[in-house]
Amino acid sequence: MPPSTTVKLPPQLVRQLRTFRRRLRTVKMLEAVCLAGIAVILSYALLYLSDRLWETPPAVGWLLFFIAVSGLAVFIPWWSFRWVWQRRTEAQLARLISRTDAALGDRLLGVIELDSEKHGRQYGSEKLKEAAMEQVAREVSARDLTVNIPRPSHRKLFVLLAVLAACTAAVCAVSPEAAGNALKRWVRPFNPPERYTFTQLAPTPDSLVIPMGESCLYEIRLAEGTKTRPQTAEYFFRNRVSQQAPLADGAYKIHIPPMQQADSLEFFAGDAVRRLNIIPKGRPSLLGAEAGVAYPAYMARANGREAMRAGVISAPEGSTLTLKVSASQHLQSAEDAQGHPLRVEGSNVIIPNILLEKEPREIELDWMDSDGLAASRPVKIQLEPIEDKQPSIYLRGGENDRYVLEDTSIELEVEAADDFGLREMGVEWQGEKSFYDGNEDENGASAPKPAGADKPAPGLRGEKVLADGQPTQTGLKGTFLFQARALKLSPQRVVIRGFTQDYKPGGKRVYSEPMIIFVLSKSEHAQMIRNELERITSDLEGMIRRMDAMADEAKRLKGMENGKLKDAESQERLHALADEEQANRRELGDLLNRSESLFKEASRNSQIDPAGMKEFMKGISMLKPIPDGPMKMAQKQFRDSASESRSEQESRKDLNDGENSHSEATQALKDTMNQLSKSAQDMEASTFVARLRQAASKEDSIAHALAGQINTIAGMTMEELDPSTRREMETIATLQNASTQDIGWILEDLSYYKSRTGERIYSDLYNQMNAFSLREKLDLVHGNILNAITARSIDESRLYAATLRHWAKLIDDYKKSRRGGGGGGGGGGGSQSSISDAEFEFMLKLIRMIQQEQDIRMRTRAAEQEHRKKLPPPCPMNTANFPAMILALSLPCAAAPAPAPEYSAKHRETASKLAVQQDELQADTSDLILGETNEEVVDLLKKCRHAMNDAVDLLEVYNTGGQTLAAQSDVIELIYQAAKAKMTGADGRPKPGGRALMDMLRQLLGMDSDSQSAEQQEGNGKGQEGSQRGSGNNPGRGANGKSNMASSQDKGVSNPDTAAETRSVPKSTGMSADDMPSEFRKALDAYNKTLQK
Repeated sequence: MPPSTTVKLPPQLVRQLRTFRRRLRTVKMLEAVCLAGIAVILSYALLYLSDRLWETPPAVGWLLFFIAVSGLAVFIPWWSFRWVWQRRTEAQLARLISRTDAALGDRLLGVIELDSEKHGRQYGSEKLKEAAMEQVAREVSARDLTVNIPRPSHRKLFVLLAVLAACTAAVCAVSPEAAGNALKRWVRPFNPPERYTFTQLAPTPDSLVIPMGESCLYEIRLAEGTKTRPQTAEYFFRNRVSQQAPLADGAYKIHIPPMQQADSLEFFAGDAVRRLNIIPKGRPSLLGAEAGVAYPAYMARANGREAMRAGVISAPEGSTLTLKVSASQHLQSAEDAQGHPLRVEGSNVIIPNILLEKEPREIELDWMDSDGLAASRPVKIQLEPIEDKQPSIYLRGGENDRYVLEDTSIELEVEAADDFGLREMGVEWQGEKSFYDGNEDENGASAPKPAGADKPAPGLRGEKVLADGQPTQTGLKGTFLFQARALKLSPQRVVIRGFTQDYKPGGKRVYSEPMIIFVLSKSEHAQMIRNELERITSDLEGMIRRMDAMADEAKRLKGMENGKLKDAESQERLHALADEEQANRRELGDLLNRSESLFKEASRNSQIDPAGMKEFMKGISMLKPIPDGPMKMAQKQFRDSASESRSEQESRKDLNDGENSHSEATQALKDTMNQLSKSAQDMEASTFVARLRQAASKEDSIAHALAGQINTIAGMTMEELDPSTRREMETIATLQNASTQDIGWILEDLSYYKSRTGERIYSDLYNQMNAFSLREKLDLVHGNILNAITARSIDESRLYAATLRHWAKLIDDYKKSRRGGGGGGGGGGGSQSSISDAEFEFMLKLIRMIQQEQDIRMRTRAAEQEHRKKLPPPCPMNTANFPAMILALSLPCAAAPAPAPEYSAKHRETASKLAVQQDELQADTSDLILGETNEEVVDLLKKCRHAMNDAVDLLEVYNTGGQTLAAQSDVIELIYQAAKAKMTGADGRPKPGGRALMDMLRQLLGMDSDSQSAEQQEGNGKGQEGSQRGSGNNPGRGANGKSNMASSQDKGVSNPDTAAETRSVPKSTGMSADDMPSEFRKALDAYNKTLQK
């Protein structure tokens, strides 16, 4: 320290002052340290005590930390500055001593000031300075300057510090965990650890998510190492009264009421405090589910997806599912009913590889969202296996054709459906017998095949696949054209069923309800027609009896006394008469429809005598006007007579008029019944002729078959024959036995017929047949065949065949003589009331030709459909080079021949057969031309023959497409126009008796009533227009929309070529028959006809 005076203070005084200064520094530094220590310990203690009472707020922690830091970092330096730095000079020390001892301090201060250089010069006397200093030194030396330290409290502070330290140490020793926790919280206010409590609680979240709107329990558990276990805790929610939670099993249960909005929870247990934010939230719910489906391999389907509907997911049995269940919230975990964890992706649960077997199964799962909420109940999803059920199949059509001729075609519709996919669809047929060789004579008899020929086994069964399906094709439709002759089925009972099959492993064919078709020979068909005609006649007879009873009732009502006709009972009886008349009209309409349908069916059979058909048509013509004529009038008059508004006199007049109309209708019915009975007798007589000729043909066939075996079996007995020849002989014997039985049936029917008609010819014939003992003789032939007596059997079979033909000729000649040799007039003697027999027979041939042509066209279309099924699908057009294609087409080039279509062997066979049948029909057309005198009819038939020739040419090259169908449609139209011209008189009006035939023809062709009325109005204006109506490529009305002929038989066919079946096929080579001279044409036609026969 630099000297402050020039005169040195006495050393003793200097030493005393230095001692005072050292003591001052020591005391004050001790005070500073003690005060700082007390601040630090108090800060820590306060935090410790605060933590014991509550959760010390962070601000308080920071305050206490600041106090401790301030005591150490601020107070000690400040205290040292005050008592050490500012008390370092003698003057400063003197002034400090003057605070406690003013006199001493002043004297010391004076001496020290005298010692300074400045004051020394003022007094100028060094000796005086020294004397003064010595005096003060002596005075001070006798005193202890340290007692003048101001307020020394270091001992008290040290004691206080020691007590605080001891107490703190004691507390730390008692609860080192709490002390250590408080120390950490004290020194780290910026990031304090969790407050230590003697009541230790298990960890709890800051926020508690609870189910919205639901009350729940929440547990706060004591931790394992808790020091205290308060028996009761207290908690409360915001703005609610506090509640108590007793300790049970180491946990406090808190009842949380239903909440819709967020709230807070404060919980107190001992010194432990927990605060939680309560967040209500909806539980995770099921939003939906879907399954990825791997279908069974046999279904050949790409994987698909099936959504849940009403808690159910359905998929085909045998499928493998990957289930995806979607929740309303993000999920934390999921598990199945057995507690196995499931894969969670966001808010979805994925369950793979679920095999769907025969029985339904339930998938049950539970889940928890990211906030720990579980579903209110387990999620359940029902998995329903869909059984691959058997397909269904329906066979429709042919309801009105259960009895058909061998050569009649029936179009049957087949439709199949399945729930997943169809493999195929078709039809099968099963006959009772199948002996058929396709060579039938005009009487319907079939000759046995020669030895070694291939013949079908009895009960021929066949099938045809109509359509092939796909694993994903659930429906198939098709048509099947049934014709017994084409299927090699002889007349018999045939059962037809549709069949289909799906792709299910182990699945079998499914069949439709069987359809039974009775295939009839011409003689059987004629017998069926006659039987049905007799039933119609019998129904008419029953109606006539009711009509007579009604007439008696009308007479009784007429005979009532005056005034009684208007009473209630009489009025009711009159109403009953009108109702019964109305019912008779409806029944008669049904009989008329049955009669017309029966005539159309009968017209197919060439074995039925035209005379009987003419009588049948006459009966239909007589029946047709009755329902809307006198019967309708009688119904109206009976109804008027029962009217309350009519007077009794008027009612009696109406009743009388109704009786007269009723009697007129009754008489007309009786005349019609007689006419139909006569037709039935004529048909039965012609049936006898046909049956006798058929029996003769069978005997000829047997003789022919035996002649084929005679060289093989000559001189041998039946036992010596080889097995195959013996079987042939047994087959021939079986046919002979059947022929004998036929003769027996003919004799029995003839006995009834002769008794019913009383005509002598039939009685004489019956007597001749019995006297000849033909049945017994045929039995002998049967025995000879079985004994291999061949030559005699041949002779006898030929003899009996000639005898049967002789008897048939007797009946036929009688019928012709009774009709006057078949001349014109037909019972009318050439009157204008009916067309002639020749005209009727001509029209009947035209009707049959139309039916045959319709059948050929139907089979042609069916063949084309079968051909198109086998064609490859057309290649898609490449439109990228379309402009270049247009340019190439516009350039001139040589025409390249179109590639010839490829036809299957079956298609060629079918087309060839159709060509032969079309050619046979063309020959029949030539026969009609030769005998016709009407030039208009001849012109139309020639055009018809030309169209047939075109169709034959096309069929011979296996073309069954639109050109062929158009030619066949022209044929039908031209035949119709020829029939119309034939039934038109020279005056342009329809011939008497011809209208009924034309109506029948229109019904056959499906023409509507508009075309009928238009043609009837056309009569007077025909003239030369008739000769032009069927010419060229527009033959008649059917081509311009007035007729349904081209479409009525072809409905439902998807064929692009038939959308416009226009004729555009001229003769390619050679000369048309129409261009030849008439004498050459006639000779050629006759020659062709001979070849056909």
